Amino acid sequence: SQAALDAALPKFDELTGLMQRQDMAGLVQFNNTEMYPAFDPVDASFDALTGYQLDAAEQLRIEGDSLFTFLTWLILGISLGVTDIAVGVVVVITNGIKRNLLSATGLANAVALGDVTATATVTSQDELKDLVDALNVMTGNLRTSAGIAEQIANGDLMAQPKARPTRIRWA
Repeated sequence: SQAALDAALPKFDELTGLMQRQDMAGLVQFNNTEMYPAFDPVDASFDALTGYQLDAAEQLRIEGDSLFTFLTWLILGISLGVTDIAVGVVVVITNGIKRNLLSATGLANAVALGDVTATATVTSQDELKDLVDALNVMTGNLRTSAGIAEQIANGDLMAQPKARPTRIRWA
């Protein structure tokens, strides 16, 4: 630009004078202190811009590290929370299945020991409920058969076994 040229001309004249006098010490000093600013007036601007960019880049790096750390902990926390919820759901479902199986096992053990008055109840609406319902029907039929056998054993030879065609409908 014209302003830069106007600022450089007096320095050019000074350089010309130093060269004509062959002043080596003056030339070295001029070179170190005057020449580059005179011929490259934007050098300081580039230095300032570069410094600003380096500072901004460092600030962005620090912010990026901070964001990375925050997101890492957030993802870890969410993962642990989801895992806790999944474990809780598994425990609840497993306990429900276990409770229903214990009811069915209790009925089967009672019938195996001769207690045909036992029944089992379940709260679920699944295959275990179907199994327990079948066990209850079987126990009821055994109870009826045992009652007839007891009547016959007590001398009532007129007692007639009745077929109980009870069917369980599977869903």
